[in-house]
Amino acid sequence: MLCDAVREDEIFEAFLLYASLHGLSTDAGEVRTRIQNYLHNQPDPTIDEALWAFAEDRIVAPPDIVLERWGKSRIYELIETPQHDWRHCVSDSWFENDCQFYTDERDARIVHFWTQLAVAPECDEAARKLCVGSRLQFRMHGQSVYVEHRQLGQVGWLAAPLAQEILARNALQVRYLALVDSIQPALPSLDCKLIVIAAASDVGGEQVVAYASQAFHALRAKC
Repeated sequence: MLCDAVREDEIFEAFLLYASLHGLSTDAGEVRTRIQNYLHNQPDPTIDEALWAFAEDRIVAPPDIVLERWGKSRIYELIETPQHDWRHCVSDSWFENDCQFYTDERDARIVHFWTQLAVAPECDEAARKLCVGSRLQFRMHGQSVYVEHRQLGQVGWLAAPLAQEILARNALQVRYLALVDSIQPALPSLDCKLIVIAAASDVGGEQVVAYASQAFHALRAKC
């Protein structure tokens, strides 16, 4: 434990912030139980890390953490460092609009984010044939957004919050390039994460592909 003098409500606030950024459970009952165990001298490295982050007023989360309430990660733009490396930087326009798109010309012209592929039993066989780097496309149907591979067909769909966001921006003719970022096909429930590039309609195809490559390989330091 870091400090016995920290109040329980401070630990609760710190852990909820940390959990929301890392995609962990924020169920109040579960969190309270975990904190009680911590206060009774049961070690918990995650609470320790949350307290350090809270005390130093810093956001500590890998960029590719997918948050359930959004159905995606935070929205990023690429920045080039003086050392000519690429880094993920939270999109200013998205952040300033309370972590939402403006859904008009104020949106950044090209951004990226991560999301989880939802796979139904009927899509499981096809989805398990995917590999890292596989290129996927979105197909909008009703209130859903399906994810398809040009040879395998439908492999799943997007989470409802993200699908609603994409449908709401449909009039902007945003172009999406989705790539399989990581996949664990051996699990009972397929775990497949996508990196998605979203570009304005006037962004050229070569620029989208180049951006996707840079985003795919950019260092994912905690930020």
